[in-house]
Amino acid sequence: MKKQILIVEDDPAILSVLMELLTEEGYQAIGAANGQIALDILEKASPLPNLILLDLMMPVLSGAQFREEQMKRPRISSIPVVLMTADANIEKNKVMISAQHYLRKPLDIDVLINVVKQYSKESSP
Repeated sequence: MKKQILIVEDDPAILSVLMELLTEEGYQAIGAANGQIALDILEKASPLPNLILLDLMMPVLSGAQFREEQMKRPRISSIPVVLMTADANIEKNKVMISAQHYLRKPLDIDVLINVVKQYSKESSP
């Protein structure tokens, strides 16, 4: 079974490129345009995604707000999160949000693929 990656990104062009890239790399890519949509997807998901690539600055529910909600929900709290942002305070935000890793935008494709391989784990039932 393919590993699933949930990509939470409000820029449609970036979301589309990331979904295409990860699909070409053999993953099942699922897209969400904001944190609220991502939570809705996760509530219904079976199996759960192996990894969440999370944009920090988004409308409706930001990356930080999404992560706060994710951590309150035992079923989805253990899914690893990798932040994606152009924010200059990414080191501080990575710690504050308890993310496993971060990627600085614009994204380096080789680094992205290596991080996805490193942090995607076997999914939970």
